[in-house]
Amino acid sequence: MTAPNKTVWDDPAFAKAWNDTYGIDMQKTLIRAELAFPLIADAIGSFEGKSLADFGCGNGNLIRHFAGHNFQSWVGIDGGRAILDTAIENTTDARVTYQHRDLCHLFKTSARVDVVTSMFVLEEIPATHLRNFFANVAGMLKADGTALMFTQHPAYAMMEAHKALAAGTPNTKFEGHRGYFDTNPSTYALQLLNQRDGEPLMAAHHHKPLMTIVNDAASAGLALTHMVETPAGISSLKNLRVHTPAEGDFPRFLFLAFRPRNSLTI
Repeated sequence: MTAPNKTVWDDPAFAKAWNDTYGIDMQKTLIRAELAFPLIADAIGSFEGKSLADFGCGNGNLIRHFAGHNFQSWVGIDGGRAILDTAIENTTDARVTYQHRDLCHLFKTSARVDVVTSMFVLEEIPATHLRNFFANVAGMLKADGTALMFTQHPAYAMMEAHKALAAGTPNTKFEGHRGYFDTNPSTYALQLLNQRDGEPLMAAHHHKPLMTIVNDAASAGLALTHMVETPAGISSLKNLRVHTPAEGDFPRFLFLAFRPRNSLTI
């Protein structure tokens, strides 16, 4: 197996800074436990006997969150050696395994799972590698499987850019993410990934249009079957369910569900 390209996620100091910032199980970012994970759980329904794979598993927080469910197996896949090591160190469940793979480049596997999950990964995949990412997802899914993805909404980055432009102020939210849990100057992953792939140092990955995501998934044989756009300011599934759409709402997070196109009947 070809080793993934070295990125900041291979740096133990950065992995520690990321875990310290968010908590090893994301205790400091409730958007996962209170919004993203419930959306995933609702979409999966029963975990009974299911096999799953988490693409971009990071420190394994999503997998450990669902440890109480009766799934059959779960494999966490990530390209960062250091962050993956923290997943292994903090996971004791014998049903869980981890693999070191570069999600941006095609890989072969004989494994097939019922569900692929992916959290805050789509926005980090360079646009030039997005089709490879979806091809890897499709390659691991059973014929009747489901892929569930939670990500920054593409419109959110563009909205932040427009707001900064209108105000005549720097776009501190998405201009390379400088200073965001850095341990040293310019260590944020997105900057290094952009530099590695010859992309602009600005957070261009976050600006992929929604139709680019949907079309690149379709190129891998995956059809979008469900989508939830969460307005800015909504941080829990409970609040989302009672939210009344209003003028001035703009999307903050995006939840997507895909199925293999051949499994769908019209």
